[in-house]
Amino acid sequence: MIENDDRTYGVRAAEGLARRIGRPVVFDVLHHHCNDPDRIPDREALELALRTWPEGVTPKIHYSSPRLDIGEKKKRVGNRVKRSPVMPDLRNHADLIDPLAFVSFLRDTASGLGDFDVMLEAKGKDLALLRLRDQLAAREVGLPEPVRG
Repeated sequence: MIENDDRTYGVRAAEGLARRIGRPVVFDVLHHHCNDPDRIPDREALELALRTWPEGVTPKIHYSSPRLDIGEKKKRVGNRVKRSPVMPDLRNHADLIDPLAFVSFLRDTASGLGDFDVMLEAKGKDLALLRLRDQLAAREVGLPEPVRG
């Protein structure tokens, strides 16, 4: 499989390669938000990737939220430690999935495009899935079965 990446290959480039070598594209939502040289709307990018999958095979996509917390850099200056903020790199995966963004993705981007598997990429692993499942249930957002850890 081929995946659009966060620095070099956008969805259109990945789709072109997929056609040439006969492999499907795994659409990565966060990578698309970080690297979209063709300025393709999310829904159109998802559709492009889904069309590369062969009939009878359930497409797969990757979904993650960007890490947004501010880090801290420490530097020793004499007997003191100078601290300065380090802004987050939006390419890094968060510990959890942002439930509001995920609901928006389901309702606005993915609605009506058929079945596909969503693979969550989060530092919290299974905890991220369990937390997202609880948050979606609290918002009465139904998910198709199965939801696996």
